[in-house]
Amino acid sequence: MCRITRWERGIGIAAVVCAVLRPEVAHAQSVDGAFRLGLGGPLIAHESTTLSLAGRSSAPTSAEIDSSQTTFGTASTGAGFTVGYGIGDIVLGGGLLFGSTKNDLGSLGESDATTFTLLPSIEYIFSTDSGFRPFVAGALGYRSTSSSSGAYKFSEGSFLAGPSVGFHGFVTPSFSIDSSLGGFWNKGSAQSGDVELDRSGYLVALTIGVSGWLGGSAPQAQGQPREPGPAPNQTAAQTNAQLPRPATTPATVNAIVEQKDQLSVSMDIPRWEASSLHLVLTGEPQKDGATIQVTISSVLAGQPADNCGQAQLGADGTTFSLTDVKSSLRQGFSSFTTALQGRASVSALESLATTADQASISTCGQRWSIPPAARRRISELVRTFRKNVPANAWSHYDFADCGVAVQYPSSAAKHVIAPQAAVGVQVSTLEFELPDNRGELSIGCAPLPPKEKSSRAILDAARNGMLKNVGANLVKESDVAGGREILFDVSGNQGLAHIQLIGSRLVFAVATPVSGVTLEAANRFVSSVQPLEP
Repeated sequence: MCRITRWERGIGIAAVVCAVLRPEVAHAQSVDGAFRLGLGGPLIAHESTTLSLAGRSSAPTSAEIDSSQTTFGTASTGAGFTVGYGIGDIVLGGGLLFGSTKNDLGSLGESDATTFTLLPSIEYIFSTDSGFRPFVAGALGYRSTSSSSGAYKFSEGSFLAGPSVGFHGFVTPSFSIDSSLGGFWNKGSAQSGDVELDRSGYLVALTIGVSGWLGGSAPQAQGQPREPGPAPNQTAAQTNAQLPRPATTPATVNAIVEQKDQLSVSMDIPRWEASSLHLVLTGEPQKDGATIQVTISSVLAGQPADNCGQAQLGADGTTFSLTDVKSSLRQGFSSFTTALQGRASVSALESLATTADQASISTCGQRWSIPPAARRRISELVRTFRKNVPANAWSHYDFADCGVAVQYPSSAAKHVIAPQAAVGVQVSTLEFELPDNRGELSIGCAPLPPKEKSSRAILDAARNGMLKNVGANLVKESDVAGGREILFDVSGNQGLAHIQLIGSRLVFAVATPVSGVTLEAANRFVSSVQPLEP
């Protein structure tokens, strides 16, 4: 089911991608691997027949009997079951039709007629952007008819062959209303009493029915990606790090200190078998809006490891290594003192503070778990830091899950949205929230639909799906490299979006509302999306 997230601040990118993919998957259900079971029959049929004495192909025309009839409904032509199985866009199957009529002629007796039709068929179903799936088909089958009126009896059998065109209208992914128009040539024999006749002619029929589609293949969701961020950096410190043990005393977390152009917070994180880790975070948002200085020191028992000049932050299974590291080591008789200073990105510290999993700091072969109280203070520091970043400061982010890089205001808070399976397709999403709820910048992607379509058709479907499913009006549209720029309006709030085809993905960048984000910032954000360097 499509779900719109963070609607109160704008249009969540997951909802936009969902809106685009919804016509492709939810309505235009793939028939590959689906078993079809349907009911239907001719609604209107016209048949022309020529009868001639059997074995007299050179008989004069006057010896032939020509007849035609038009029927409405299924009483005479029959109705029945349709079955099939999808292989790609081809459906192999057929129909079994049965029709029977009986008339009471009073003193003249009764008359009846019975018709059986077996019609194997093959269909090719065309892909569209909606639930309307046209098809062409061919069929080859056999029909048998017998009738009687008093002592008079008549029977015939003939082979049918011909093409048809029609459509399946998918009301839901597993239910369709079907209709087709077909023309069939027929040839066979008939017997009227003791007289044998050759039969030939044609039949044109408009059919209608309904079908259920069971099973079938949906677009395969991609594997659950890891949270976007720097690639894990496996080091000796991480490999050999001891698992954290419960501390005997709680962590000491001090208040944030705000000085001129500088923010800092300090805390002591204890361990059982060693003294506490002293951690200091210092930021200068006016000078550097993207990174914060991290200083750690501790007295550890034993001999120092070879990796004491490195440190990593761990969150949700992802490791962020400190950069620009400076370290010092002082060795004692049975212990040593280590001090290290480096820089971490604001987004890495934000991940450390907001992770639902374990957060930790590793250095010198030791790992310290960051307790909830310390994580809350780090989160507070990050929020305060961002509020003090100059409005014109921008940062760079590599969104590995979508294979693109993007620029965003350094003051914005980054939110990684858990991957969503929107109508069977994995959607990766990243959102940047501006301070004071001024607006939201979102970027997201999903694999391109597997069907063969032109770039123009995909972009048209993306635009139409976005506007329709979020109730937006198109204000302006123009071409950009690899896609479209869309200016739209939702309830008086304008938004700016870039829809692009990058590699094998459909990538969206959206800024809403333009009045809060500013047109200059919105343009810079959506225009900054570039493929990652290989």
